[in-house]
Amino acid sequence: MQLSPKNKNTIAIFAYSLIIKVMVCYTLTFKDEAPYIAFPLCLMIFTWMCIENYKSIDFPSIRIVSIILIGTLILTIPVRIINFSGTIGSLQFEFLNIVGVLLGWVIAYKRKIWLFLLILMTFIISANVLSDYFLSK
Repeated sequence: MQLSPKNKNTIAIFAYSLIIKVMVCYTLTFKDEAPYIAFPLCLMIFTWMCIENYKSIDFPSIRIVSIILIGTLILTIPVRIINFSGTIGSLQFEFLNIVGVLLGWVIAYKRKIWLFLLILMTFIISANVLSDYFLSK
């Protein structure tokens, strides 16, 4: 059975998003702002790179964004279904990951360096505020 190029790209993006999820999960052991910044920032850059790389072969960006979101959320969804109340404390990571992917999508379309820097500064500040809020509880 031959896979079409779009299916190969879909599988590659999905696999890379899973690899990023597993590789950056070690930051969860830190008790500071590192997990709130590292993983969403990696997803933002990964989304931006994927949209830039795959636009030449007419690969829809909405498909790229949805594949990345599914790839990053698929590992945590079963755990959240089984024990939602026990995983409520880490829900902010999933929210920031979704925001990171969506910001990567916005940056890929606007292509302005000042927008990237503004979003990055806002993202880091909001991650610090969010981490202070959840770490204080």
